[in-house]
Amino acid sequence: MRRFSCDEDNIYENIESELCFFTSQERQSIIKYWLDNLRAKQGEVLHNLNFLEGQPIIPELVARGVIHQMFLS
Repeated sequence: MRRFSCDEDNIYENIESELCFFTSQERQSIIKYWLDNLRAKQGEVLHNLNFLEGQPIIPELVARGVIHQMFLS
């Protein structure tokens, strides 16, 4: 996937429409990427789980059974 730059927004079609710019699958891929790369800050606690700084949050919540399933097309 190519990095997006607002300096180049004139080369993209339908950029002014958030519903037309990305397909549903592309939007899901972006959200999945953000979730997979969500990292804990120093001392962060969630559902009585203590995270280390920089630890991926979602994989740990899945491993501990806090998150049971994620749906993506």
